[in-house]
Amino acid sequence: MSSAKCFHSIKNFKPTPRTRNGIKELDRLANMGSYLQKLIVLIPFFGIFVGRDTYSIASFINYGWQVSQTDWVTFDQALAAAPEITRTKINAFAEKEWFVASGNDALFWRCVANATK
Repeated sequence: MSSAKCFHSIKNFKPTPRTRNGIKELDRLANMGSYLQKLIVLIPFFGIFVGRDTYSIASFINYGWQVSQTDWVTFDQALAAAPEITRTKINAFAEKEWFVASGNDALFWRCVANATK
């Protein structure tokens, strides 16, 4: 069953306080994933530019060397992994909640878990 159909199959859903708190946790995990992705983007630029004398001609030559020595393949892989890490964390949380919930709450968490596989 597609995740869209899964969510549409839940009728008259009124989440319990535990599920509402769980939804807040999903939001927190998604925000942390966003922060992770932004941090990964900053790392190579931090390594290239921090601690350099910006007024020296030699520093501009050094910037060029630092850029060429940066491992851009690993950077690309890390950047691509950030959403996967976030999805994996959300999936693990949803599966845990699915196993302890009942009724429509369990169906909701099953849908979230299946949507994040």
